[in-house]
Amino acid sequence: MMTQLQEFKILFLGAANTGKSHLRQTLSRCEIPDRYIPTLGVEVRPIRLFANGNFCRANIWDCAGDNRYSGLQSGYYTEADAVVIFKEEGSNGHTKYENLLSRLGLENIPRMYIDNYKNQNKSIDQWKMQLYNLIHNH
Repeated sequence: MMTQLQEFKILFLGAANTGKSHLRQTLSRCEIPDRYIPTLGVEVRPIRLFANGNFCRANIWDCAGDNRYSGLQSGYYTEADAVVIFKEEGSNGHTKYENLLSRLGLENIPRMYIDNYKNQNKSIDQWKMQLYNLIHNH
């Protein structure tokens, strides 16, 4: 008898053009466009995460960072298991997302902060292991 793969919902939050969609596309091995295209509302993509021989499925919810395109915004956060907040260098705009999570009762949700994503030199496997550890070691 096969066991069902565990599923988790991970939010990608942050200001526009901070790398959320780029990382989602990298993790799901999608083609990455040459020019910046803002996310409209939310884009959800399943990826498989692994560590120490264990697998799970993470549904990455890449939420728009531009308020003009945010759609249901906080409605996307329902039943999230973890959040990745992308921070802009020299900005405290990420506090907007921390405050929203608190207002929604998600102040204790496991979080990971990514500073200046564009300067990170991690492999796909390193990113996947970090996300796996985020949801399993909180």
